[in-house]
Amino acid sequence: STMKMRAGWFGRAPPPPPPPPPLIDSALDNWSTILATALLMILVRLWWSSRQQRLREAAAEEKLVAARRELASRGTFELEDLSAYVGRDKGPILMAVGGNVYDVTAGREFYGVDGCYSALAGKDATRLLAKGILEPESADAAADPLTRSELDSLRDWEEHYEFKYERIGTLVACAAALDGTHDGWQCVLDPQTAETVRVIEERSGLGADAIAAMLQLDVAAVRATLEAVQWSEDPEDVLVY
Repeated sequence: STMKMRAGWFGRAPPPPPPPPPLIDSALDNWSTILATALLMILVRLWWSSRQQRLREAAAEEKLVAARRELASRGTFELEDLSAYVGRDKGPILMAVGGNVYDVTAGREFYGVDGCYSALAGKDATRLLAKGILEPESADAAADPLTRSELDSLRDWEEHYEFKYERIGTLVACAAALDGTHDGWQCVLDPQTAETVRVIEERSGLGADAIAAMLQLDVAAVRATLEAVQWSEDPEDVLVY
């Protein structure tokens, strides 16, 4: 009986192999692997792009800081120099007010290429600010001196820029010496203009560069006038511009 049991046990057919996994489950596993790999590749690509962007921004910022440092070391600027600094390609932004040159790069959202005050960037904005306009003046309007109220408005703007932005230099209308000559002609204003300059300087406290920019006079002539002109006995008779 024992032999029969053993024979019967050994004679049994082996158990059937487990059934293969369903095709759907296998396909899902494959797709999961593919999706996980694709997601990993996307994340790596995003990280790399972000890193490259940060490196580019850091390089641009370093270049901007160097450019602003170089500009701040110049001290004086010709009017045509300013036109190159209007914030293109995230570069520096300069403007002049009352004979002083300001670095307004920190206000790029206002003075940059698409800013609401972009018309003031890269130029002498003295008269535009005094008059409260953004469009360039006509030739006739530009020939008129500023009024008293416009001068008061200009002083407010000068205080604003002095407080908010860095003054990096002065605007030089011409490279004239203060020896009374300029390009072969005498640096002398006519008497009425000279008195007007004197009254503006006395009442507003503005310097020669600012007055020359406002009245569109030769800066050397204004400086010479403030230093050497003989005033009339009653300067109050002069119209204050």
